[in-house]
Amino acid sequence: MPTVGTLSKRSLTTSEMKDANFGLKIAAQTSALNIGQTVVVKDLTVLAVEAFEGTDRAIKRGGAIGGANSVIIKVAREGIDMRFDIPVIGLKTVKAIKKSKASAIIIESGKCILLKKEKVIQALDKLNVAFVVVPHEVKSSNNDYFDIS
Repeated sequence: MPTVGTLSKRSLTTSEMKDANFGLKIAAQTSALNIGQTVVVKDLTVLAVEAFEGTDRAIKRGGAIGGANSVIIKVAREGIDMRFDIPVIGLKTVKAIKKSKASAIIIESGKCILLKKEKVIQALDKLNVAFVVVPHEVKSSNNDYFDIS
């Protein structure tokens, strides 16, 4: 479970920060309603919300709808039993990101397992995808996490 910070070589652009702030608020609501733990946004528009199909298919669906440069936000549902339903990012997710042509992925610290961490980060860097880990508490805040002022 990665700690807070930018794991990729590339940081978020201003536009990606705006989408990430927006997406974190949406993901907090959808996950609280047990709808899904992942949202895909672009230009402050929700392209996809994870449903029963899972994260990777939601990412691909978001890319199919919005084209390149979307932002993926993956959070853990409040009250989640971390023994049974742990959010995971791995190389399969990287393949979905590549197919969708997303430009950034945001996850929560302490609430998402990163499988094959070094390989995932290298693959995302090769795709020029920004990969940022935010504090778990940020989604329960109504404030923006990324400062775009």
